[in-house]
Amino acid sequence: MSTICLNKAAFNFFLYILASHVLGALWYLFSIQRETACWWHRACEKLKRSCTPSTFSCHKRPPSLGNYTFLNDYCPLDKATKSQFDFGIFLDAIESGTVASKDFPKKMLHCFWWGLKNLSSFGQNLQTTNYFWENCFAVFISISGLLLFLYFIGNVQTYIQLTTARTEEVIQKMKIKEI
Repeated sequence: MSTICLNKAAFNFFLYILASHVLGALWYLFSIQRETACWWHRACEKLKRSCTPSTFSCHKRPPSLGNYTFLNDYCPLDKATKSQFDFGIFLDAIESGTVASKDFPKKMLHCFWWGLKNLSSFGQNLQTTNYFWENCFAVFISISGLLLFLYFIGNVQTYIQLTTARTEEVIQKMKIKEI
């Protein structure tokens, strides 16, 4: 019986780790999406002559050609200029350099940590903007954390009930032997 419980505990741990990786990966992808959205909707709309559809494409030409410092003016990362463009929960990925980094283990570890931290706290520390999909993602994190926690608690409760029932059986057998 204890092997079954150990297997369930390992499976619960595996689910939590897997969910953390998935949430971290989604956070990373959405961070890239928010950064490019700022580039297209803020910087490129204001400077139509500077941006073409192939401006940010890595396939058409090397991205190092051209001067794109104007992006920093229209998409600043400091929190004081949220009025220009608020990155919300994705700001940490951009500020920390995770999005721009080429070091895959560093990216993966940071995204995993972000996913684990927010899954464990049910997403309660996430400061979202009014961007619809960001709020949906935050709600998904909260619900996922809650469901995984409830699944874990349910398995712990089952284990405790089985242990209690087994203890009661042993006590009953000892009473019968004493009589």
